[in-house]
Amino acid sequence: MNTILTVSRHTSSYATSMHTHKNFTLMLCTNGSGRIQFEDVAQDYTKGDLIIIEPNVLHLNAVPPEFNNIYLTIDNLPFTVDKILIAHDTATGVFAQCLNQINYFYNLEVSNKDVILYSFGELLTNLIVALSSMQRCSPVVERLKGSILKHFPESSLNINTLFEQEEKYNANYLRKRFKQEIGMSPQQFLINLRLTHAKKLLANNNNHGSISISQVAYNCGYEDPLYFSHAFKARYGFSPKAFYDDLQNSV
Repeated sequence: MNTILTVSRHTSSYATSMHTHKNFTLMLCTNGSGRIQFEDVAQDYTKGDLIIIEPNVLHLNAVPPEFNNIYLTIDNLPFTVDKILIAHDTATGVFAQCLNQINYFYNLEVSNKDVILYSFGELLTNLIVALSSMQRCSPVVERLKGSILKHFPESSLNINTLFEQEEKYNANYLRKRFKQEIGMSPQQFLINLRLTHAKKLLANNNNHGSISISQVAYNCGYEDPLYFSHAFKARYGFSPKAFYDDLQNSV
């Protein structure tokens, strides 16, 4: 579940040492800039950037005096983060609007706060996926991304073969470029598509009829339903059957 656990707002800079968080951490820079350091890598960010940090990743956030942010933790994400991911807000500030509303309701005393925060968690994570896929890419990465989007339900899709078909480029170079521009590896991008689609199929199945877990797996590019169930549980924290049963019980 994409349940928001804590929300806070920092209106002044602060000093930190190398540390970790036990949950996924999302930090929107609302003013100034900063640098996030982890392992031997440093990534700069600025106003409007959303920094997403995996649990248990040792990191340090270096910020100037004018730095402000909105900071939240969430128990799960419907996509893969390779240690740290930076997503960029739109010109109209969609991330900022969403996180400001989350901060408002988090500090509001209402009886159905858990439901509201869960709904905002779903909205925010879907926005991240949607806006990340809309980022302008180089023609070759856009072409590769389009091929994966088109063929991800096919179990025969082979990422290595797809990248090797780009004769003008080295396949390893393309993998690195894909990750730089998309924010995740080609394989992670494919897994995200398949599992997100599977979750939608299960939710629609709850409303419109009966489809087996095996059929959902096949429709999402998995030949082995058991492997699909393991991948789904690893991503979301519950099996496809448990997710479907929970939806039915909530009707």
